[in-house]
Amino acid sequence: MHKAGGYLAIGFGLFMGLGVVLNTGGRHGFAALAFAFVFFCVAPIGLGTLLLKGRTSAKPNELEARNAWDSELLRLAARRHGSLTVAEVVAHADLDPATAERYLDDFCRRGLAEHRVTDDGAVVYRFEDAPSAAAKRTAKGVLDD
Repeated sequence: MHKAGGYLAIGFGLFMGLGVVLNTGGRHGFAALAFAFVFFCVAPIGLGTLLLKGRTSAKPNELEARNAWDSELLRLAARRHGSLTVAEVVAHADLDPATAERYLDDFCRRGLAEHRVTDDGAVVYRFEDAPSAAAKRTAKGVLDD
């Protein structure tokens, strides 16, 4: 969506700039042509460039960082027999408590973990156990009888 908007804005700016340039010898004053050129040509081209550049540079880095933390936290959960607390994540990963809790809550939203509460009120994030190697070898298709 941002990409299409960027190309559309640049195309609009180029089209309008051509119109302003073609009217330079006419009855319009310099100030009016300069204003029209900046407002209808330079501004849309700048906006289009920002739309095209802004989305491509930040997104892959954020996604790579998020995937790296997901992998790290899943490995930590496996070492902790499928259960994690915010305190364990803070102790074993370079995350502050708020970020650790946000990542763990995101696992719950995606259905990879669920919230559990101990008798003394501590929140535990329980991850689904991975099937054993034997269970993987004997797995059957969804439609198999």
